[in-house]
Formats: sequence, C-alpha cells, structure tokens
Amino acid sequence: MQNEEQGWINLTDKIIEHGFGEDSSTGSQFNHAKWAGQHRINMSEGEIQRNYDLRIEAFEAMLKSSIAELELVMELKPAGTRVPAAVVSDSRQVF
Repeated sequence: MQNEEQGWINLTDKIIEHGFGEDSSTGSQFNHAKWAGQHRINMSEGEIQRNYDLRIEAFEAMLKSSIAELELVMELKPAGTRVPAAVVSDSRQVF
C-alpha cells in the first residue's frame, strides 16, 4: 500500500508542477497535505491509519480547489485563445 501511495504522490506532484508551475502555492499546498496528521516513532496501526485518513482528506480538499481553479481559468479564456502550458496559482500565466 505504501508503494502505491508513494507512486501516486510522485505522479500527482509532477502533474501539479507542470500544471501550476514549479514554485506555485498549489505545489506547496500539496506538499503540506503529504504531512497531515501527527508523526512520531513507534506509531500504532490505528495512528498510522488515522494519518492516512487525514492525508486523503487533505489531498482531496487541495485537489478539488486546484481543479476548480483550472476550470475557472478555462472559463475566463476567450474562445480560440491559446491555453497556457502552466497556470501559476497567483493568477499569472506561464507560456
């Protein structure tokens, strides 16, 4: 399970980097979501599961808002205009 989660995190991190820019606040939010929960040595199975649940909740909220941002940007683009290669979270466009 950990390998699957890490693979998903790596892929999603790269998608966010390409979609929003390398130093975007969206990337920072994603990195913050990876550390949801409490962390210490010798955690119980219940604590590990609780951290997993908190990560999933944090990822879900962050990704939903990022998708909404992209949808809004797409709606604001006039028809026939070029879509940017990356959209930086502070509303600047990077081509």
